[in-house]
Amino acid sequence: MRAYEALWNTLMDHLDRDGLLPIQAARLTPSEIAKHVHQKTGDERVVSFVWGYLYPKKYGGKPGTLSEKKAKQLVASFEKAKISFLATVPSKNSSVTKPHAKQLCQVCLKRWPITEEVIP
Repeated sequence: MRAYEALWNTLMDHLDRDGLLPIQAARLTPSEIAKHVHQKTGDERVVSFVWGYLYPKKYGGKPGTLSEKKAKQLVASFEKAKISFLATVPSKNSSVTKPHAKQLCQVCLKRWPITEEVIP
């Protein structure tokens, strides 16, 4: 396995762990997965990895805008901290938005919104 393939597999593992892979991700191209993650989270790291490292290495056999060292650092950044989901919800009183984080349910391992309301 080549270095770029190993890094892509590691990145896919992180995305899967974080619940960011789209349905039927195995059928999608890396750019489609990157687009999905970017649309879902606003995070451009996967897009940068795909277009700046993976595709130039895989299809051009040349380094892209990301060096191998930078690509490894980018993938490692997913290991250090999960992507925090931020969804903006319009405030009832104004057009100001409020971020709501989502976390994994510890029972079913699916994402669920956290509210300020405490359920007894």
